[in-house]
Amino acid sequence: MSKTFLYITAAASVVGLAGPASALVIDAFEDYQFTEDTAGDDATSASELDGISVLGGSRDVVSVNGGANVLSGTQSTVDNANSGYFSVSNASTTSGTGTLTYDGDDNDATGVDAYGLGGLDLTDGMVDNVFAFDIIAADLPFDYTLTVWDEDSSDSYMGVIPGGTFGGSEMIAFSSFTGIDFSNVGALQLSFAGTQASDLSIDNFRTAGDTPAVPLPASLPLLLAGLGGVAAVARRKK
Repeated sequence: MSKTFLYITAAASVVGLAGPASALVIDAFEDYQFTEDTAGDDATSASELDGISVLGGSRDVVSVNGGANVLSGTQSTVDNANSGYFSVSNASTTSGTGTLTYDGDDNDATGVDAYGLGGLDLTDGMVDNVFAFDIIAADLPFDYTLTVWDEDSSDSYMGVIPGGTFGGSEMIAFSSFTGIDFSNVGALQLSFAGTQASDLSIDNFRTAGDTPAVPLPASLPLLLAGLGGVAAVARRKK
């Protein structure tokens, strides 16, 4: 990961991002977790972290190095020290994938317990209808796959985050999935696949309604300060 990417990520993480009104936080990435795969030949490095503030109380993180160079690696990191974000970083000679899985405490970081969440209602009483996550930075393109399991089946949505993306939100409508009962969800998995020397950071994985949040105008604090000054002058004149 380059120093330039780190500087841009740090700057982007403090900028307010407009997006859908959030209702259910799946993962705010507040608990540190790290995996790295340097073995090559699609070997995996996996970790399960339990008892944390994420959907289902448990998060699996898996890194897969898609290259053959054993000295190069793919890292997947939940970095809670920098405003909280999830990153996938591929070395200059390898491609790779970082995967997040939410399927409860199943003592299995690589498998998926399709019933692990116990049939959660992700619609929040028919209010929510999209998944969303904030893009902090992506220096090169990343393919992503979001898979949802309910009691009877699973389905996946595949998208692309363009290279040179710094800021913004990615939204995936529930209607993009076929045959899924979002009031009875058993597991979620979100994976990101990047090419050689690629870096990605995201934040605030959540469900939401599809009504965008309206950011405050930049001039509003100045306006409020001015009104406060006028009120103070008026009081002194009484």
